[in-house]
Parts: sequence; structure tokens; C-alpha cells
Amino acid sequence: MIIIGKLGRKIILSDNQVEIKIGGAIDQLFGKPSVTFMYSQIQSIELKNSRGLADATLTFIISGNEPFRGPQKAFAIGDRNPYCFFLESGQYSEAEDIRRECLKRMERIKVSEGQNAQHNTEDITIQLEKLYNLKKTGVITEDEFNNKKGELLSRM
Repeated sequence: MIIIGKLGRKIILSDNQVEIKIGGAIDQLFGKPSVTFMYSQIQSIELKNSRGLADATLTFIISGNEPFRGPQKAFAIGDRNPYCFFLESGQYSEAEDIRRECLKRMERIKVSEGQNAQHNTEDITIQLEKLYNLKKTGVITEDEFNNKKGELLSRM
């Protein structure tokens, strides 16, 4: 899924990441970089109407990028936040589609990660049972059991 906004900037959605590509001379003048980030890094997505010279903005709040949080400048086109995308007039519904698609993909990743975490916990529980049986039958010592048990529990 791709959307082309003001000044030729693009948002490109792939299966596991979002890319915001800069446009032309104004982006270069203000030193705005292209950015790529994973859906799992997105904390929220803000879609706002009419900010300065932009008709609307789509801003991704990304974990670990605190310098770009807070109110944006009124002169939005010169905004250096690489996670802020400026829309042409009439693109609000397209941007809402992008926002919804990102939220769906973020949710899919959370569900998948939750299933993986649950599976890992089940695997560790099975390993602990096997380890206990090895200790009980005398194959490993109490110290070996406790050391390995500590390693396994630290992974939960």
C-alpha cells in the first residue's frame, strides 16, 4: 500500500514495516531524512486536519524517538519530524485507510508475539519437568538441576 503526499513524499507499507520517503528540495533544505520502522515500534498514529501549510498530517509516534514528541510546528512543511507525513487536500480518507491498515498489522504482530510467548512458556515448563525427572532418577545432581532451572526460569 502506497500513498504519495505533499512535496512528493511517500508512505510505503510492507508486510512488517513502514517507510516514509522524503520528497524534493524542501525536505533536503530542512534536513528531513527518509525513515523505515517496524509496526512493533509504533506506539500510536495521529491523523489531524489542517496544520499550517499542510491540509492534514499523519504522524507516527515511534518508541525510542522522544525528540519528535509533543506539539508540532505551525509551519508544518518545514517540520523536521521524519515521522510526520503531510497530505494533499482530499487525501484524508486515504490516510485514514493507511492508519487503519497499520493498526491492523500492529494488532496482528501483538497477537503473534503473544502466541510465541505462550508457546515459549509451555516449552520451558516441559523442559523443567524433564529436568526434574533427570534429577529424580539421579542422572543429574541437585546443583546441576538448580543451575539449569535458574537458566530456564530466567527465559520466562
